[in-house]
Amino acid sequence: MTKPPSSLSQAELSAAGRLNVRVPTNLGLAVRLAAEARKVPVADFVRDALLDRLDRDATPTLSKARTFR
Repeated sequence: MTKPPSSLSQAELSAAGRLNVRVPTNLGLAVRLAAEARKVPVADFVRDALLDRLDRDATPTLSKARTFR
């Protein structure tokens, strides 16, 4: 896991364009393995996965559609 910055210089370096995100080890490994299997950069893989999830969440399902009738 990524540790929080321990000094001001480390915090400035992080703020200069690097995104520090804490994720469970198994989730980070799963993302890296899936990205490697798809042969795409991890950032693109994560972006695509998040966009797919947002699309799925925005699309009403049959059960949701029935409750609004």
